[in-house]
Amino acid sequence: MNKKYLIIIIIVILLIPIPVGILKDGGSRVYKSILYKITKVHRLPEIEYVEKGYSYYEGFEIEILGHKVFDNVKLVKSKNNDNIEEVSLKLKEGSLTEKGAVFILKNNTDKEYTYGPEYYIEINETGEWEEYKTIDGYPLVWNTVIYTLKANEEKELNIDWSYGYELKGGTYRLVKKVLYNGKEIYLYASFNIQK
Repeated sequence: MNKKYLIIIIIVILLIPIPVGILKDGGSRVYKSILYKITKVHRLPEIEYVEKGYSYYEGFEIEILGHKVFDNVKLVKSKNNDNIEEVSLKLKEGSLTEKGAVFILKNNTDKEYTYGPEYYIEINETGEWEEYKTIDGYPLVWNTVIYTLKANEEKELNIDWSYGYELKGGTYRLVKKVLYNGKEIYLYASFNIQK
Protein backbone atom coordinates (compact mmCIF):
# COMPACT_ATOMS: atom_id res chain seq x y z
CA MET A 1 0.00 0.00 0.00
CA ASN A 2 1.22 3.47 -0.88
CA LYS A 3 2.62 5.35 2.17
CA LYS A 4 0.56 8.44 1.29
CA TYR A 5 -2.72 6.47 1.47
CA LEU A 6 -1.69 4.85 4.74
CA ILE A 7 -1.10 8.28 6.32
CA ILE A 8 -4.50 9.50 5.08
CA ILE A 9 -6.23 6.42 6.56
CA ILE A 10 -4.49 6.96 9.92
CA ILE A 11 -5.52 10.64 9.99
CA VAL A 12 -9.12 9.71 9.16
CA ILE A 13 -9.18 7.12 11.97
CA LEU A 14 -7.75 9.60 14.47
CA LEU A 15 -9.84 12.64 13.52
CA ILE A 16 -13.21 11.68 12.04
CA PRO A 17 -15.86 11.40 14.79
CA ILE A 18 -18.33 8.52 14.70
CA PRO A 19 -21.81 8.87 16.23
CA VAL A 20 -21.91 6.63 19.29
CA GLY A 21 -25.56 7.05 20.20
CA ILE A 22 -28.14 8.98 22.18
CA LEU A 23 -27.83 9.04 25.97
CA LYS A 24 -30.80 8.37 28.27
CA ASP A 25 -30.34 11.75 29.93
CA GLY A 26 -32.86 13.64 27.82
CA GLY A 27 -31.36 13.15 24.38
CA SER A 28 -27.66 14.10 24.45
CA ARG A 29 -25.75 12.85 21.39
CA VAL A 30 -22.16 11.59 21.58
CA TYR A 31 -19.60 11.55 18.76
CA LYS A 32 -16.18 9.91 19.28
CA SER A 33 -12.88 9.53 17.51
CA ILE A 34 -9.72 8.02 18.96
CA LEU A 35 -8.38 11.45 19.94
CA TYR A 36 -11.49 13.32 21.06
CA LYS A 37 -15.15 13.14 22.06
CA ILE A 38 -17.89 15.68 21.33
CA THR A 39 -21.17 15.64 23.27
CA LYS A 40 -24.10 17.68 21.98
CA VAL A 41 -25.84 18.07 25.34
CA HIS A 42 -29.61 18.04 25.76
CA ARG A 43 -29.89 16.83 29.35
CA LEU A 44 -32.69 17.11 31.86
CA PRO A 45 -31.80 19.06 35.01
CA GLU A 46 -31.88 18.00 38.63
CA ILE A 47 -35.21 18.29 40.47
CA GLU A 48 -34.33 21.54 42.25
CA TYR A 49 -33.81 23.25 38.86
CA VAL A 50 -37.02 21.80 37.38
CA GLU A 51 -38.92 23.29 40.33
CA LYS A 52 -37.34 26.68 39.50
CA GLY A 53 -38.71 26.49 35.93
CA TYR A 54 -35.71 25.14 33.97
CA SER A 55 -36.37 22.64 31.18
CA TYR A 56 -32.94 21.25 30.24
CA TYR A 57 -29.19 21.72 29.90
CA GLU A 58 -28.06 22.56 26.38
CA GLY A 59 -24.69 23.11 24.72
CA PHE A 60 -21.49 21.29 23.73
CA GLU A 61 -18.73 19.50 25.64
CA ILE A 62 -15.43 18.59 23.94
CA GLU A 63 -12.80 16.29 25.39
CA ILE A 64 -9.35 15.70 23.88
CA LEU A 65 -7.54 12.59 25.13
CA GLY A 66 -9.92 12.43 28.09
CA HIS A 67 -9.45 16.07 29.19
CA LYS A 68 -12.34 18.53 28.87
CA VAL A 69 -11.21 21.49 26.76
CA PHE A 70 -14.55 23.12 25.96
CA ASP A 71 -17.85 23.34 27.83
CA ASN A 72 -20.60 25.86 27.06
CA VAL A 73 -23.48 23.87 28.60
CA LYS A 74 -26.15 26.11 30.15
CA LEU A 75 -29.49 25.69 31.85
CA VAL A 76 -32.42 26.76 29.68
CA LYS A 77 -35.64 28.07 31.22
CA SER A 78 -39.06 26.80 30.23
CA LYS A 79 -41.08 28.77 27.71
CA ASN A 80 -43.94 28.93 30.18
CA ASN A 81 -44.61 28.35 33.85
CA ASP A 82 -46.11 24.89 33.40
CA ASN A 83 -42.92 23.46 31.86
CA ILE A 84 -45.02 22.07 28.99
CA GLU A 85 -43.20 21.14 25.80
CA GLU A 86 -44.51 19.38 22.70
CA VAL A 87 -45.33 16.24 24.67
CA SER A 88 -45.38 16.13 28.47
CA LEU A 89 -45.53 13.49 31.16
CA LYS A 90 -46.72 14.41 34.66
CA LEU A 91 -47.72 12.63 37.83
CA LYS A 92 -51.46 12.88 38.47
CA GLU A 93 -51.94 14.60 41.79
CA GLY A 94 -53.05 12.30 44.60
CA SER A 95 -52.39 9.06 42.65
CA LEU A 96 -48.94 8.13 44.00
CA THR A 97 -48.52 5.00 46.15
CA GLU A 98 -45.49 2.80 46.91
CA LYS A 99 -46.68 0.35 44.25
CA GLY A 100 -47.66 2.66 41.42
CA ALA A 101 -49.22 5.88 40.19
CA VAL A 102 -51.20 7.46 37.38
CA PHE A 103 -49.24 9.61 34.93
CA ILE A 104 -50.73 12.04 32.44
CA LEU A 105 -49.28 11.86 28.93
CA LYS A 106 -50.27 14.98 26.99
CA ASN A 107 -49.75 15.93 23.35
CA ASN A 108 -49.60 19.73 23.05
CA THR A 109 -49.25 19.76 19.25
CA ASP A 110 -51.14 18.96 16.07
CA LYS A 111 -48.77 16.03 15.42
CA GLU A 112 -49.49 12.37 16.14
CA TYR A 113 -47.12 10.42 18.41
CA THR A 114 -46.85 6.72 19.19
CA TYR A 115 -45.67 4.91 22.30
CA GLY A 116 -45.55 1.46 23.85
CA PRO A 117 -46.14 0.10 27.36
CA GLU A 118 -42.45 0.15 28.29
CA TYR A 119 -40.89 2.46 30.86
CA TYR A 120 -38.10 2.39 33.39
CA ILE A 121 -37.41 4.17 36.67
CA GLU A 122 -34.42 6.28 37.70
CA ILE A 123 -33.34 7.38 41.17
CA ASN A 124 -31.56 10.54 42.29
CA GLU A 125 -29.40 9.85 45.37
CA THR A 126 -26.27 11.87 44.63
CA GLY A 127 -27.62 14.80 42.58
CA GLU A 128 -27.50 12.75 39.36
CA TRP A 129 -30.08 10.43 37.84
CA GLU A 130 -29.20 6.73 37.64
CA GLU A 131 -31.26 3.81 36.43
CA TYR A 132 -32.90 2.08 39.40
CA LYS A 133 -32.37 -1.68 39.65
CA THR A 134 -35.33 -3.98 39.22
CA ILE A 135 -36.19 -6.54 41.91
CA ASP A 136 -34.43 -9.39 40.08
CA GLY A 137 -31.73 -7.22 38.50
CA TYR A 138 -32.93 -7.86 34.94
CA PRO A 139 -34.58 -5.36 32.58
CA LEU A 140 -38.37 -5.52 32.40
CA VAL A 141 -39.86 -7.43 29.46
CA TRP A 142 -42.68 -5.88 27.41
CA ASN A 143 -45.26 -7.00 24.87
CA THR A 144 -44.93 -5.32 21.50
CA VAL A 145 -47.93 -2.99 21.48
CA ILE A 146 -48.16 0.43 19.85
CA TYR A 147 -50.53 3.12 21.10
CA THR A 148 -51.36 6.38 19.37
CA LEU A 149 -51.37 9.80 21.03
CA LYS A 150 -53.40 11.98 18.69
CA ALA A 151 -53.08 15.74 18.24
CA ASN A 152 -53.90 17.64 21.46
CA GLU A 153 -54.87 14.37 23.16
CA GLU A 154 -54.30 13.55 26.83
CA LYS A 155 -54.13 10.01 28.23
CA GLU A 156 -53.87 8.63 31.74
CA LEU A 157 -51.31 5.86 32.17
CA ASN A 158 -51.89 3.59 35.15
CA ILE A 159 -48.40 2.36 36.04
CA ASP A 160 -48.06 -0.54 38.48
CA TRP A 161 -44.33 -0.96 39.06
CA SER A 162 -44.67 -3.41 41.97
CA TYR A 163 -43.93 -6.48 39.80
CA GLY A 164 -40.61 -5.01 38.67
CA TYR A 165 -39.51 -2.43 41.26
CA GLU A 166 -39.55 -2.05 45.01
CA LEU A 167 -39.33 1.68 45.70
CA LYS A 168 -38.08 2.77 49.09
CA GLY A 169 -38.03 6.36 50.34
CA GLY A 170 -36.34 8.66 47.85
CA THR A 171 -36.56 10.81 44.73
CA TYR A 172 -37.44 8.97 41.54
CA ARG A 173 -38.59 9.64 38.02
CA LEU A 174 -40.50 7.57 35.50
CA VAL A 175 -38.89 7.52 32.05
CA LYS A 176 -41.12 6.92 29.04
CA LYS A 177 -40.33 6.99 25.34
CA VAL A 178 -42.61 8.36 22.61
CA LEU A 179 -41.96 8.37 18.87
CA TYR A 180 -42.60 10.87 16.11
CA ASN A 181 -41.49 10.03 12.54
CA GLY A 182 -39.03 7.49 13.92
CA LYS A 183 -37.45 9.99 16.32
CA GLU A 184 -37.29 8.85 19.94
CA ILE A 185 -38.29 11.40 22.59
CA TYR A 186 -37.73 10.58 26.25
CA LEU A 187 -40.18 12.03 28.77
CA TYR A 188 -39.60 12.24 32.52
CA ALA A 189 -41.94 12.65 35.48
CA SER A 190 -40.36 13.07 38.91
CA PHE A 191 -41.87 12.00 42.22
CA ASN A 192 -40.90 11.41 45.85
CA ILE A 193 -41.64 8.33 47.93
CA GLN A 194 -41.81 9.13 51.65
CA LYS A 195 -40.89 6.42 54.20
